[in-house]
Amino acid sequence: MRSGRLDEAAAALDRAGSALGTHGRRYAEGLLLLLRARVLQAHGEPAATAERALALSTERAAHFFAHRAKALLTCMKPGNGTTRSP
Repeated sequence: MRSGRLDEAAAALDRAGSALGTHGRRYAEGLLLLLRARVLQAHGEPAATAERALALSTERAAHFFAHRAKALLTCMKPGNGTTRSP
């Protein structure tokens, strides 16, 4: 993710989150959390949002999003030698 566009990405995720709340369709909430976790990772933030994405996606049986959150968490572990985001 290019650093110059992180603020734009965060703003787009905020708008998408608002739309979820407005329309009551919460299925993609795990995906939004996952994408927000990637933005936060680019800012050097801890993995708490990715962990929330995993928990929520697992709870809602959104297996693809849960799998992606697990992969992101693996990449975020210190010392794993991987800097690439899934």
